Amino acid sequence: MTVHKWLFVALVAGTSYTAAQTHGAPASPPPAPAGTTAGGAKSANAEPTELTATREQNEKQWKDLQARAMTASSKRSAQYATDLKTLGNQAAATGNLDAVLAIKAEREAYEGGAVTGGFDAKSAAPQAARQLRAAYDADQDKISKYVASEGRNINLAYIRQLEDLERKLTIAGNLDGALTVRAERVSTQSTLGNAPSATAGTPASGRPAESAQHAVSNAGSAIPAYDFNSAVANYKAQEDAISSEIKPKLTSLESKYKTDLQALIDKLNQNKHTQEADKVKAEVKRFEERGLDSEPAKNTLPEIRSLYSAYAREVATVTQSVAIKHSGVRSKFSQALTTLEIGYRNTNDTTGLAAVNRARSTLTIANALDGNRMAPTEFTGKGSDPWQDVAKDGGYIVGFKYGGGGWFQFRVLGALTPIFATADGTREGQKRGKHDASETVMAKDGYAVGGIVARGGDVVNCIQVIFMKINMDGVSLNPQDFYMSEWMGGQGGGKPKEINARGHMIVGLTGTSGNEVDSLGLIYLR
Repeated sequence: MTVHKWLFVALVAGTSYTAAQTHGAPASPPPAPAGTTAGGAKSANAEPTELTATREQNEKQWKDLQARAMTASSKRSAQYATDLKTLGNQAAATGNLDAVLAIKAEREAYEGGAVTGGFDAKSAAPQAARQLRAAYDADQDKISKYVASEGRNINLAYIRQLEDLERKLTIAGNLDGALTVRAERVSTQSTLGNAPSATAGTPASGRPAESAQHAVSNAGSAIPAYDFNSAVANYKAQEDAISSEIKPKLTSLESKYKTDLQALIDKLNQNKHTQEADKVKAEVKRFEERGLDSEPAKNTLPEIRSLYSAYAREVATVTQSVAIKHSGVRSKFSQALTTLEIGYRNTNDTTGLAAVNRARSTLTIANALDGNRMAPTEFTGKGSDPWQDVAKDGGYIVGFKYGGGGWFQFRVLGALTPIFATADGTREGQKRGKHDASETVMAKDGYAVGGIVARGGDVVNCIQVIFMKINMDGVSLNPQDFYMSEWMGGQGGGKPKEINARGHMIVGLTGTSGNEVDSLGLIYLR
């Protein structure tokens, strides 16, 4: 059974609590571990058990709402496809080829999950087909409004429960618990914004929506327009604030590691172990240039390996300490995207929908990267100690800036810079190679980099980019729907070598480089 795309995306584009998110309504906050608020704020004691139980109840209501909305939308989509098929057969019986083709294209596009604006003025679709589409759009619109209205009621009821719990804990003298509950309440209130509700102040009814018709009869009020750029700016500001919070700690750890290395150098020099001291100096140089993007050399001293392992563990502890805060911020952004999508669908704004889908994809990728769910492909070219270039905030590669360079008498790939699609548009990664990168190759709308074909030997001579269609989930690619770029860089280089992640989303580059690009691989989402 076909599911309407605005609901299908909600299932696959969220974080680990995806089931609590539904397009057409703000999502409930994710569970917070004991000792934190939903937004990630640290409390003095463990989270009150009453808060945990209340939140779990809220999340169950969201999951139930999503299931009802999915059922209603999928049934209506199936009915629309059936109606189009019947109408197409009727048009075929009259010998109206243009009408048959117009209806067939609409039916196949919609069954495949594509977003269409219906039949345009130039379409040969008969009036009956246009009426079918208008009725379908109206019903799906009412379903989304119902979800938005019911979702608001769920959160209003949740806020009232939190207010009661805050008062109860205050009376009992549990001030830390009361403050934790207040932070949760304020965080939830921020999801409501100024969106109207036909039943504001009324608890969630829990009434079923077994069919589109039932959801239609319970539809809420109109959905207001929201500003995508403002939502992204707010999200980025909160993410930057979290990063700024841990930056001094990470800087302190870096300084400590270098201080420990310098102490080891001094000790080795005092004992006249100059060769060993030179290895430590090499590690200092590597660390200053590459940091955690690479590891100490395989033949390094055991003392260096021990110091580096301790440093890496401490960095992991610091970054993990704010993981729940990132999750909370991303949850709120996902809710804002949900509200935006409703408005864009109501106005058939395909540009707005594309921006929302891209932002949802980057949220999913960001959470996956936090869990280190990425892996490198094989390499082309030669080199050791590869670098990595990944957009930690969830970007995926949609193009490159590049340029040629001279290597002895050969023309080779002199520079390469990945271009990432992120929540707020595209952003360039780090340039590799020291030549100019003045040319650009970009994916068509709906496509992303899925692989490369490279020619080279000691260095990378040239590459072709394989662009693949982005699947409906927003975080994987269709290897069967692809196209190739022209060769980029230089010429020659021997037999072409394909580097392909087989449909996994490409989220970064890896390789080695000096004056030119020596070796190259891709980093994909696992």
